[in-house]
Amino acid sequence: MKKIINWFKNHLPTKRKLIQVYAALLFNANLKGFGNGKIYTGPMKNICTPGMNCYSCPGASGACPLGALQNALASSGARAPYYVFGIIMLYGFLFGRWICGFLCPFGLIQELLHKIPTPKLKKNRFTRVLSNLKFVLLGFFVGIVPLAYAFRNFPLPGFCKYICPSGTLEGAMGLLSNEVNESYLRMLGPLFTWKFLLMVSMVVASVFIFRFFCRFLCPLGALYGLFNKISLIGVTVDKSACTDCGICTNQCKMDVCHVGDRECINCGECIGTCPTKAISWKGSKIFLAPNAIDVPVDVDQAQKEEIIAYNEARTEKIAKRNKIIKIAVGVLMVAVLACTLIYYNFIDGSEAQPDPNPPADETPLPDTPTEGTEVGNLCPEITLDVLNKDSDFSLQANRGKVVVLNFWYTTCGPCVEELPHFNEAATTYGDNVVIMAVHIEFPGMTSAQALDWVQEQHPDWASGNMQIAWDTGKVCQNMFNIQACPVTVVVDTQGVITEKFVGSVTADELNAAIDAAMSGEEQPVIPTGTAVGNLCPQITLDVLNKDGDFSLQANRGKAVVLNFWYTTCGPCVEELPHFNEAATNYGDDVVIMAVHIDFPGMTSAQALEWVQQQHPDWASGNMQIAWDAGKVCQSMFNIQACPVTVVVDTQGVITHIFVGSVTADELNAAIDQALGN
Repeated sequence: MKKIINWFKNHLPTKRKLIQVYAALLFNANLKGFGNGKIYTGPMKNICTPGMNCYSCPGASGACPLGALQNALASSGARAPYYVFGIIMLYGFLFGRWICGFLCPFGLIQELLHKIPTPKLKKNRFTRVLSNLKFVLLGFFVGIVPLAYAFRNFPLPGFCKYICPSGTLEGAMGLLSNEVNESYLRMLGPLFTWKFLLMVSMVVASVFIFRFFCRFLCPLGALYGLFNKISLIGVTVDKSACTDCGICTNQCKMDVCHVGDRECINCGECIGTCPTKAISWKGSKIFLAPNAIDVPVDVDQAQKEEIIAYNEARTEKIAKRNKIIKIAVGVLMVAVLACTLIYYNFIDGSEAQPDPNPPADETPLPDTPTEGTEVGNLCPEITLDVLNKDSDFSLQANRGKVVVLNFWYTTCGPCVEELPHFNEAATTYGDNVVIMAVHIEFPGMTSAQALDWVQEQHPDWASGNMQIAWDTGKVCQNMFNIQACPVTVVVDTQGVITEKFVGSVTADELNAAIDAAMSGEEQPVIPTGTAVGNLCPQITLDVLNKDGDFSLQANRGKAVVLNFWYTTCGPCVEELPHFNEAATNYGDDVVIMAVHIDFPGMTSAQALEWVQQQHPDWASGNMQIAWDAGKVCQSMFNIQACPVTVVVDTQGVITHIFVGSVTADELNAAIDQALGN
């Protein structure tokens, strides 16, 4: 039993390891991201965490400082990215490479890999020279490449895109391992293959070489190493007590020349190895208890005992103080972690995406009517507060039924005189017709007063089939532009306005209008949604290279192709010529929209400028370059990666959704089908 207890004691994690695990959990507090396969994009994502932790990791609660620096440089133009520089300098002055030793999640991963029992490659002169490679990567991939492309209005975070193994392991693999992101597999290309092989190589190397990536390739570690000598936290050497025995540097697994240099990750393991106790933590004297009074040689025994007792009491007092501080810090850390986990997983819903296949609304397949408020138009959506029923009214939800909207108010004589016709029609036609007696909103009358009037004057209206509604949104005035009542609007089963009576209507006129609305040839009723076969919801986009904006509703009768892309997406740019060619070949029968998604570091003006410089024929041709300011790609179609192509037919129905690249033949075939060819 004693052996078992000793084994557990010997294998308990050190304080540093506990802090590393704590930091990894704190910086990846969005645990639900691992379940739903989504990246957290809320307001806290604008804050940089100290260590290397990929922005695209499903659990990441903040941004990676290295990625933020590259993006800031890539989109800086004539402005210096003061915010990111300031954050990194603050972390450097406070912690230096102590961040690498205690707070970096990717550093923890490498240390755990190194624990796998295999032969290990020890440091030598060659590894010490090779450790300078990370400064080359810092200067070229983090500095020169983003700045060079910034002047071409082409944001390119060089290190993140071509090298970073943390991004591949935490971000790409974290997303691809979730079955909800299966569609992303179609988007993988040679660049991913290169980064995947690079990541595997570094993971394998970390098993044999301690912190392989940190020592040789990490630009963030190179940056923090420049602050090691001046940082507030870290290890320091008392030169007066140091004998230059070399034990500390020989036992250190990093390529340090001396304790605290730019290669030192301030792990503190050298403190216990120093025979002269010359190595200590910066500021540690605040928490230690050296003797307050030296014991003189020429004092009697009683005085010696008194001085010793004083020193022991002082040591015990400081020890108690330190214990209280440790407990308080521990409680505070647990509280911070608990609050962080609760916030990301239960309170903040910023990354939540709508259901890509929402419950179907009974929306008919329109023939060719345009949306409007005149007879023959497809009536826009109308919602009303129903006063005498449990549910509210939605015109969209009542497609397939005839809807009669009668706008009235209690002090309008003609209104009150004709309402019995509507109540009678509601009884006669039953569930096939929805009769809405819509009391308009005006000063001096509330919805409660309107309902009280009906219940007192005409209780049969309140309890019958006719629905008493309140026109909170002023549909009568704002939509139908009518300033006087009564007004009656009849909408057929397909959502088309068939009659509009301005003024009183007789019972015969009302019944004839209802019969006419019911006699129309029934069309198939299909759901509104964002899946293939759904009637596509309304979409509006900012068009960058044409006059006027794009509205899907205004382009009914034409096939519409929405291609979501962005400038730094290789597969996107490679397939765009297919769309430009299709825009030329099909002419006015098809609307081709190259929709640049909205993401940090890129503006609509930069996107248009990139197109004009790189492909002026796209900008001047039939293809429309649009900006996805409303994030239609993400919020409506629930897609987080590009390219994505959506094809909508002449009736507004989605016929194809291509997640990933599309060939010219596939695109043309989809367009032909949408046109009915």
